[in-house]
Amino acid sequence: MGDIILTMKDLGINIEMVEDDVFQNALSSAMKDPARVESLTSIIAYQNMARGRAAAPVATKNDYTTQALLRLGWRWPETSSEYLHKFLNGLVGLGMFEDLATPRVGAMTPTVGGSK
Repeated sequence: MGDIILTMKDLGINIEMVEDDVFQNALSSAMKDPARVESLTSIIAYQNMARGRAAAPVATKNDYTTQALLRLGWRWPETSSEYLHKFLNGLVGLGMFEDLATPRVGAMTPTVGGSK
């Protein structure tokens, strides 16, 4: 997670680390703002999916698959800085960070598809 946050800062996407209650208050406020609610639809879609019931992640067990893949010489590549830049540039191109993006001197300019 730290790599994503640092890459966002490199791209001039200004984010502030806050406590959960501060985030919830800001989200509630933004959801009441008609100008901002459209950009929150992807977050809202996952709100209260448990419909008031207790929810827990489904446990996974992948030991067998992991061992089989290792024996075949296959490994998941680590997420590179280049990949994070491309991924976040794609989100910038979709307008996901319009309120947060401010170009920094010397920072990578957010681009999509290799063009400025």
